[in-house]
Amino acid sequence: MEYVGIKTRSAESTIRFRKRTEKRRADLETVSRGDSFVGIAVEGTPSEGNPLEGGQVAVRDGVLCAVDGRMLCGGNSQPGSRERRAGNGATAVLETWERRKLGGLREMDVTASTTLWDADSNRLILVRAQNGVPPIFFAKTRGTLLWANSMKMLLRYGVEPELNRLAVDAYFGMGYTPSPWTLLKRVQKVPVGQLLDYTPEGLVMKRYRDPVPRTRKVDSLKASADELKRRLCRSLDQMVDGHDRVG
Repeated sequence: MEYVGIKTRSAESTIRFRKRTEKRRADLETVSRGDSFVGIAVEGTPSEGNPLEGGQVAVRDGVLCAVDGRMLCGGNSQPGSRERRAGNGATAVLETWERRKLGGLREMDVTASTTLWDADSNRLILVRAQNGVPPIFFAKTRGTLLWANSMKMLLRYGVEPELNRLAVDAYFGMGYTPSPWTLLKRVQKVPVGQLLDYTPEGLVMKRYRDPVPRTRKVDSLKASADELKRRLCRSLDQMVDGHDRVG
């Protein structure tokens, strides 16, 4: 699945976005409140037969949510419980947001990028998972914010492909492009484990979850191996839960 979202107060930008979605035959969900228009266009479909993978878009009571990735469980779910499969995707995020707002999102077990637009509070939140998969890119120009799960989607929807020379220098010096930079001047990425909070007061980037803690120092190689095995098994249990076959 590929998706692109827009938040704008410009009628011209709204019309242009709608025309592009029609031309590309994308599925479009929108929420308008006052002079603000927010829309999310989805191209492609989730993986067939696997409700835990792919992406979902849902709307409820003025809240628009898009999820790209895996929703493993809510904050109070235990590994292996049925609740892990009962509330996956955008619907689960909406329910969590209604109950606990941002505090609930911090507790969700996800490998996903998440978009939330709350029309009542005029607040847009773009959340990138703690492990950084998948990424979420954004571009802000003239009062319009575009975001997507790939840079090519932003280019398709009108962002200029101007090279960021400082980012290129950083890439050749360090072997990667540090967040929030990308190789394109007009495109940035939400850093790992952080969120973009966009309100009428402005745009703020902040950490919503702590980094993965370092492993405690152990006294023996055997203890280290046992701890590694335990963590690998726990991770695999989460990955294959709900699947009939393992490859």
